Amino acid sequence: MRIFVGYHYGDNEAWVKNLVYRLIEAFGDEVESGEKLYKGPNISAAITEKIESCDALIGIATRDKLVDGYYTTHPWVQHELVAAQQARKLWVQVRETQLDRRQGILEGTQYIEYESTNLPECLVKLAEAIGEWHKPRNPLLYLLPAEFATAVTPLLDRRGFLARYRLLDRNHSEIGPFDTRIVNTPGRLCVKLKDISPEHLIQIEVCFGKWCWKSGWVKGDDNNIFMEPS
Repeated sequence: MRIFVGYHYGDNEAWVKNLVYRLIEAFGDEVESGEKLYKGPNISAAITEKIESCDALIGIATRDKLVDGYYTTHPWVQHELVAAQQARKLWVQVRETQLDRRQGILEGTQYIEYESTNLPECLVKLAEAIGEWHKPRNPLLYLLPAEFATAVTPLLDRRGFLARYRLLDRNHSEIGPFDTRIVNTPGRLCVKLKDISPEHLIQIEVCFGKWCWKSGWVKGDDNNIFMEPS
């Protein structure tokens, strides 16, 4: 898994590289950051592209300026969190105590709070979050477009109808195929897979006789899968 770590690259945040990077690597994951890509107060297209290429993001919001009894935080970390959310990536926000809770578009979301004098508790919670990301999932995927559902629905109970999927791991090694079953839910067709890692890419294939439909390689959190004749 590739995890983007967004934070302010100052002396007070040296613990991020010393501890958080090592924690991520202990899970066998790769660390990405935008440390050498910033040229202004806002995130660049290069940062957004790097976030979109990763599987998850950890955004660490630290204190900046004291205003009306609360500290502001560095805006680009909030921008990075929003970019991850919009790209439907796994993400977690880590916030230093006494930050203004009203700041940022992610107001009201859950987060890990930390005190600079008690980092072990924060690191334990962060390890728990990363551990959850690594747990296999059983995603429910909807098969589109409507033309596919119209063509396939009458075939679901026919002898010789075949539905299966393949996985592509982080080393681009193909795994499978595995048999599965298409379920006809009201209004659309879906398929439920088992034990899918967040790192896996998935391809769905449906065949009957000489007819065959395939999807492209997609992430398991892409709930809508588009099928095309092949």
